[in-house]
Amino acid sequence: MKRVLCVLMVLMLFTGSARAEFAPLLEDIFRDFDQGVPVQAEFSVDTEELPSVSAPALEAVRNQLGRLSLSVKMDKDQELLSLLYDGKKVLSLGSVRADGENGVLLLDDLYVTPAGEQTALDVLLGDTDTALPQWEKGRAYLWERFDTLYGVLAAHGKEGEEVKATTSIKNVGASGRYIPYTLEKDQMNAAWQELLLLLDGVMDAMYPAGSEEGKAWLRSILFTGDAEIRRVRDKEQNEWGFRVAGQVQMGEGAERKITLLVGWRQDKGFCLELKAPETAGEGTVRLLHSGAYTLSERENILKLEGSCLRRQNGESTKAEWSGSIRYTPDENGARLHGKITCQQDDEKYTLTPDFVCREGGVAGTLALRKDGKAGDTKISLQASLAPAEAFEVAGNQVISLSDMEDWEKAFVVRHAKTAWLRAAVNVFAAMPENERALITHVLRNDAWMDGDSVPAPETGNWRSVEEDKAE
Repeated sequence: MKRVLCVLMVLMLFTGSARAEFAPLLEDIFRDFDQGVPVQAEFSVDTEELPSVSAPALEAVRNQLGRLSLSVKMDKDQELLSLLYDGKKVLSLGSVRADGENGVLLLDDLYVTPAGEQTALDVLLGDTDTALPQWEKGRAYLWERFDTLYGVLAAHGKEGEEVKATTSIKNVGASGRYIPYTLEKDQMNAAWQELLLLLDGVMDAMYPAGSEEGKAWLRSILFTGDAEIRRVRDKEQNEWGFRVAGQVQMGEGAERKITLLVGWRQDKGFCLELKAPETAGEGTVRLLHSGAYTLSERENILKLEGSCLRRQNGESTKAEWSGSIRYTPDENGARLHGKITCQQDDEKYTLTPDFVCREGGVAGTLALRKDGKAGDTKISLQASLAPAEAFEVAGNQVISLSDMEDWEKAFVVRHAKTAWLRAAVNVFAAMPENERALITHVLRNDAWMDGDSVPAPETGNWRSVEEDKAE
């Protein structure tokens, strides 16, 4: 699944202007959303093939998936997810950010914590780490403040004359010039303290629901040697990115020599590359996230390619993706379709989107196929996205977690988890007994993901909460 997210991350990095040029009807929805118009998405899933799952079990899974659907409402400050079974809401989860608080709706109650503290969702369910970073918003925030950033560096260190030398940035290009900024250790640490306010804004843009963990990590960085920063631009003075070379220590971690290269061009692609070997040891870290996209205006095809690489202390993972998406206008709107593949080791993922775009919204199918050593998986996601009426994330009661003693908080957490589990169990209890038994077997046996199959039971012993209470 992480490889799939890497592929989807590329789509999140498209600039607004490029997206508008390629798919104007789709851009209308995003523009209205940014201006405060709520949207609603509907999802349902079908699975055509699961490895090591018997035919009866697969049929049971398909039957029950056909009765489940997910509704998601969103605006700039809140989200509301509802799981429906036969059209009836059985589970709900929402979040809201307002009046200096972060709130989470779990079933019927709204739990709140002050902004900047641990989110209510993490308090209730543990460290969920569910927020995907909004990379493009963070990049745009930083790019718009380059003059401020380099002004701070010049004030604390030395700004050099423009150097005519090549700086190559993967999928961005080879710039023939840069402006160097050199700072001694103490100068760099003083500049870093001043830059933290700017970087806090970057973190807030990337993680609007809460960025305190990222801010704390930035504050753990101490420069232990001199640093050089290159401001990379083209001859028209367009910002291509920057390169940072220096020596740092993060908290109690090992001292490392770092080289950070960040680049972006609207009409080309993006790159984030970090190399960080230990200065007194053999440990090393290398991260690379890079992608390129080209738009054929004549054929209206967007071509994508890129890679994710993580290497640490001799172990590495790498994923590569490529594909194309075509936007085909017609008299009623347009069709958005194509194929994207992602390869890692002996596993291959294929995403096949096919959506119809109209002025009233977007609807279609996203097919996912996984080819791996354990067998093939084929899943189809039916999805729609359209403007929605105004809504409010509110509960029967508002519970402030920050005002509680630890023992009170533990009681509330236990109660919330029990209520959530009870609602989930009741979904299973509503299923026909034979299908419930087969699905229980599939869920309890992870062989359908990466191992061998075992015989499925003919019956099960799932009982509803109401049945347990009756006894």
